[in-house]
Amino acid sequence: MDVFFTSTASGSLGKQASSIYMQMESRLKRALAQKNYGPGLPEWFLMFVILSPDTPGRGAPERVMFKKKTKELDLRLNVDFEAFKKGDEVERRELLYDCMLRSLDLMATKKIPDFDAVALKADVEAIAAKEGWDTAA
Repeated sequence: MDVFFTSTASGSLGKQASSIYMQMESRLKRALAQKNYGPGLPEWFLMFVILSPDTPGRGAPERVMFKKKTKELDLRLNVDFEAFKKGDEVERRELLYDCMLRSLDLMATKKIPDFDAVALKADVEAIAAKEGWDTAA
């Protein structure tokens, strides 16, 4: 399975977020490259949205849209701006990891044909435990 993370964020938080999630994405890409969760969804795309309260468009609803014809799932999920801004690197990584888990849960609710979302989440949680991303566990 291919993995692609990106973000839209206010100010320097975008650079700070990308320095964290790009490492996570790279690790997941390596670990999941040879995994097959079925042909129903070939890529896990997630956009982290970290916008300040005064940013235009901040109030837009999150996007969870599956395009059956192209087998694409567009996930654009909010990360708590204030918590991310105030957090240290460990807290920020936890916020991004929590968002990743939420995206996997939302993925499962879409009941995508020929796709094993449960197995993907289990593999991601195992990788996260090994990497120390989930310090609450």
